[in-house]
Parts: sequence; C-alpha cells; structure tokens
Amino acid sequence: ENTELAAQANFNCATSWKAFVRFQFYDSVGESAITGSTYSSSLSILQDFSDLELGVTYNFPKDYYVGARIRAFDYDDHNDALDYDGDILSIIAGLRF
Repeated sequence: ENTELAAQANFNCATSWKAFVRFQFYDSVGESAITGSTYSSSLSILQDFSDLELGVTYNFPKDYYVGARIRAFDYDDHNDALDYDGDILSIIAGLRF
C-alpha cells in the first residue's frame, strides 16, 4: 500500500521576482514475499519519504537572473535498515536568450 501527496505553488511578484514551494510525501506499508530456488523469505515494508523545496529568483531587465533554492528531505525506513536526511542550498545565476 502506497500513499503519495504532492503539491507545488508558484508566485510572481511584480515582473522581477519569482518564487516557488514544492512538497512531496510518500508512505509505503506492506509485505513482499521473496522466493527463489534456494531462498524464501518475507520482506516487511514500512517507510516514508518527505521532500520540501523553496526557491526565489530575481530577473534583471537585461536578461540575466540570480536566485537561491533550499531543499530539505528525509527518508525513514521504520525497519531501521536505512535512514537518511539532508539539506541542499543552491545558488543560481544565468542569462536568458
């Protein structure tokens, strides 16, 4: 059984500023049989993953832009086999043509 929630919102402030927020969440629960010619077992699945990202960009009149994004994510395997989380900060700049 898998549950997925996802949402994104984009914002335009005047003509120069743009921003967004994005969120995703996954939750998985269940049993999975693993069978083979020499091995048989059952795998219990109980895990969730969340991911949140925020970003802002400023567009200059001469076709270039600067901005920043921050992303935070968390994976939790309730069987204690694998858990991780992280934060990523990205600084962006570029030209539009």
